[in-house]
Amino acid sequence: MPDIDEQAQELEVIESIFQDLISIVDGKNLRLSLDGFTASISLPPEYPSSYPPEFTISAPTWSQDQKRELQNELNDAYVENIGMPILFSWISIMKDFTDKVNGLTETQTTQDSLEDIEDEEPSSSQEIERSDLTLPTIYTGETFHDRKSIFQAHMARVNSKAEVEAVMQKLLQNNKIAKATHNILAWRCNEMRNGKLVSLKDCEDDGETHASAKMLDIIEKMGAENVMVVVTRWYGGVHLGPDRFRIINNLTRAILAANGMENRR
Repeated sequence: MPDIDEQAQELEVIESIFQDLISIVDGKNLRLSLDGFTASISLPPEYPSSYPPEFTISAPTWSQDQKRELQNELNDAYVENIGMPILFSWISIMKDFTDKVNGLTETQTTQDSLEDIEDEEPSSSQEIERSDLTLPTIYTGETFHDRKSIFQAHMARVNSKAEVEAVMQKLLQNNKIAKATHNILAWRCNEMRNGKLVSLKDCEDDGETHASAKMLDIIEKMGAENVMVVVTRWYGGVHLGPDRFRIINNLTRAILAANGMENRR
């Protein structure tokens, strides 16, 4: 695919996912606006095949070390993906780094990170807890149809990663859901582990690349805590392009709002 066509396709997808964070000018320049941070990104004609995007950042309250650290992360991401579209990764890196600088990283509430916890071997008490688990109530929204594809959102209030897994297992017991093209998951919760309150979050695209990260972002921006959302898609054979991200995002917002999860802090 020619660079200019690949740029147009990438920008269309990025705008669908990060529509509240970015503005696009002339089809080759975009501006990312976050809390205390802005970035201007320009796409040269030879991007992505031969050249990286050009970027400048503005963060008046950041130290020079913080700015250099972010620039190094962006450069490393490009080097690892030379010749491939990089905007989604760059915007995600900038967003996560800004959250870290602003003290919004979820796992800062404890010394444990989600990766550390997931690497631990389950203790016998954890196994007992899983076996005695009460399945959370699952709320399912109406189906949404668009050009032969069918979408449906599901939501549950969860208080642990084990409950997230239990809800997913229950959903997948439904043959129709299990045979869906995608079951896209995003969740966040506060869980007690070894007497400490640990804030956890995660997401899974299930083949719908980049969709779950935006779902998780919506959950956080709506202030919904101890919740998981799954958006199921049955592909109907007609490509929806970026419209599929808008549908997934809208269904995520709708099921959270319909079940009183908006602005719960």
